[in-house]
Amino acid sequence: MRRWIGLSIAAVALLHLAATFAIYPVGIAVAASYTLSGSIPPASIESEAFWFAMFAPFLFLFGVMVDRAERGGTSLGWLVVLVFSLSLVALIAPMPATGAWLLVPAGVGMWVRELRLARV
Repeated sequence: MRRWIGLSIAAVALLHLAATFAIYPVGIAVAASYTLSGSIPPASIESEAFWFAMFAPFLFLFGVMVDRAERGGTSLGWLVVLVFSLSLVALIAPMPATGAWLLVPAGVGMWVRELRLARV
């Protein structure tokens, strides 16, 4: 099998981080000016920018984990696939105009991969 699922997730994570600077340039600039941890006010553009940016590293690390499993030919485990799939539903259902759609091919690929590995 070709490795593409983890790499595509990591690529979406990098795109997500780049989008942070395009969507929230003012929020990032203001948030960067704060010096104390926990000093970003809630319900502000800085808070939105911060949390939008914080999703990218976790998504990137998840992509690296999936890529390592793909490279080693090992199973991700059904729980990982299920939680990822349910997370996509939880992201897309309340807000269909989201970039989470970019992760749907990877989610489908994870299901197909696990089903193929289960048959072997």
